Amino acid sequence: SMGGRAAMIAAAIEPRFRGVLAVSTSGYGRPSAQQPNATRFLRSIDPDNYLLSLPPRPIVFIHSANDSVVSIEDAKRSFALAGRPKEFIEANCSNHGYCSRMDAPISSKVAEILGAG
Repeated sequence: SMGGRAAMIAAAIEPRFRGVLAVSTSGYGRPSAQQPNATRFLRSIDPDNYLLSLPPRPIVFIHSANDSVVSIEDAKRSFALAGRPKEFIEANCSNHGYCSRMDAPISSKVAEILGAG
């Protein structure tokens, strides 16, 4: 989940990324603090603030409805903020993070992202 957050930010900053495959992750919901400098810092590490910098490169979210660490609602909130092209894949896993049920969609989407361009 933290790796997905870092990948979203890195891809937004580095144009050589071909896309993002985000597994069991979300942004932080555009946090704010009472002090402007603290708010600026919090937003600088929130991937939600970078999602519109990704297009035309794709972003794919893969998430489990059973994730007890990063809720699927949080992942869908971040997904809604992303520009197109984008895709949300729900995997029926019983845990947070990767599970073997994600193998096929991960393989397929990585091939699509790397094959594009």
